[in-house]
This record gives sequence, structure tokens and C-alpha cells, in this order.
Amino acid sequence: MTSHTQNNARDDVTLSLIVVVIIFIICQMAEPIRRLLFDALVPKDKLGCPYFYYYYSKFAGNMLVVNSSLNFLVYVLCGRRFRQKVKNLLWCQNNKVGAIDGSTAGGHTLKSET
Repeated sequence: MTSHTQNNARDDVTLSLIVVVIIFIICQMAEPIRRLLFDALVPKDKLGCPYFYYYYSKFAGNMLVVNSSLNFLVYVLCGRRFRQKVKNLLWCQNNKVGAIDGSTAGGHTLKSET
């Protein structure tokens, strides 16, 4: 790899990491806010369905799932090399794991049993 290519790859990784950390902080903060503020301040009779706390607690739980889901999108959008690997994997191009018709997997040749 040339130094220009290495710098681009490093910049991609840096950008991906920064975006993943920002998304992590945003998505993870909903749950501690729910626990600290609402569990201490909201009266027990206001925890049911028609009240804000009910919907916010569902939102906070969903944000934890959204955080995990967004990581893959960040890597695809920010990482050129990762995007190329995913594309190769999806289209079975130049990857080590392929169909069982003589392609390679982990350096071993796979043969079909026909």
C-alpha cells in the first residue's frame, strides 16, 4: 500500500470510529436519563400507557436496538474498504468463501459431491 492509500484507509477508520461513538452516546443516553429522572421523579400512578413516561421508556429501549443497527450502516457509508468487502461478499466476487463448486474457503478448496 502506498502512503496515500494508507492515509485514506486511516481517515476512513477514524471517521467511522467518530461517527460510531457519537451515535453510541446519543442512543445510550436515553436509558440513563429514564432511570435517573423518571424513576426518581415520576409518581408510580403515572407509569401507565397514557402518560409520557410509558412512551419514553419504550423509546429508550428501542434506542438501544437502533444503536446496534446503525453501526453496520456507518461502516458501509464511511469505510470504502468495508463497503468493497461487503459488495464482494454479496455478489460472490473475489472472496474466500464461495459456493461449494470448487471455490476456496479459508485457503482450502471445496469440492462438490456430485
